[in-house]
Amino acid sequence: MINAQILIFLSYFIAFFSALLIVAIGDIFSERSGIVNIGLEAIMAFSVMIGLMTLKFLLPIFPGFLTVLLTVLSAMLSGMLFSLLIAVPSIKCGANQTLVGNATNMLSYAITIVLTKRMSEFSTSVINFNKNAFMFKIGSFMFSIFTIIGFFVLILGWFVLYYTKFGFRLRSCGENPVAAFNSGINVIKYRYIGVLISGLLAGIGGLAYIIPTGSYWDASNSVYGFGFLAISVVIFGFWRPYRVALAALFFSFFIAFSYCYEGIFLDLFGVELNKNLYVTNELFKLIPYLLCLIVLVFVSKKNVRPKSLGKPYIQIR
Repeated sequence: MINAQILIFLSYFIAFFSALLIVAIGDIFSERSGIVNIGLEAIMAFSVMIGLMTLKFLLPIFPGFLTVLLTVLSAMLSGMLFSLLIAVPSIKCGANQTLVGNATNMLSYAITIVLTKRMSEFSTSVINFNKNAFMFKIGSFMFSIFTIIGFFVLILGWFVLYYTKFGFRLRSCGENPVAAFNSGINVIKYRYIGVLISGLLAGIGGLAYIIPTGSYWDASNSVYGFGFLAISVVIFGFWRPYRVALAALFFSFFIAFSYCYEGIFLDLFGVELNKNLYVTNELFKLIPYLLCLIVLVFVSKKNVRPKSLGKPYIQIR
C-alpha cells in the first residue's frame, strides 16, 4: 500500500503542476507575440474571485457538471477581460509593459479584497467553496479536472505554436514585428490575441491552483505569487512548451514537497526535522528559484528569448 504521505504529496504535486503548466503555456503566447505579461498575478486573482463566486451561486441550483463548466467559463471570460488592462496600454499606447503589469497587479489586489468583502456575509475577504464537483478519485488518490485540462493545453499549445499558420505569425510578431508587418501580418491584432489567450489560460490556471488545494480562498493573499512563478517557469523553459512543462514539473515538486515534507521525512525516514535549524517549507520553495537564477547566469549570454519581447510597436496604417 502506498504511504498516505506519498499520496498527499502526489495530489499536491499534480495540482500545482497542472495549474503552473496552464498559466505558463498562456504566458508563452503573450511573450511569443512580444508582450511581457507581468500582470498574470492580477488576472489569476480576479478570475479566481469571479469563478468562486459563480461556483457558490450556481452549485445549489445546477448539476455538478454544468456548474463546473460555467465556473470555468466565467474564469476564462473574466481572465480575458482583465487582460485587456495589460493589452490596451502596452499595445495601443506603447506603454512600459513592466509598469503596466505592476499597476494591474496592485489594482487587482484592491478590487478583489473590496468586492469579496462587499459580497461576504461577514465582511471578510475569505470565500469558502465546495470542490467535490471538480475532483475525481481513483482508490485513495484524488485529482481534479484541471489535470486533464493541463495536458490538453500543453499538447494544443505546442501544436498551435509550431504547426499552424497562426502560430508562425504570432511568433514572428515577437521576433521581428517590422518584417512581419511588411509580410502582411497585422502585428497589433496578433499581439492582442496573444495577451487574450494568456488571460484566458491564466483564468483557468487560477482556479486550477486554488480549488484542488483547499476549501477556501483569502483574497488578501491573492494567489501567493503563483503568477510570478509561472513567468519564472517560462524563462526557465526558454519559451518552449515542452521545456516549460519540464520546468513546471521541477518547480511543482519542491512546492508540493514544502507542504508535506515533515510527514514524509518522519514516516519514510524516521527523521523529525527541527524548525529551530530553519528547516521550514519556505526553504523548499526557495530551491527552484535559486536554481533558476543559477541557470539564467549561464544562459544569459545566449539570445533565447523573443527578440522583440517587451519592445513597444506602433503599427503605421
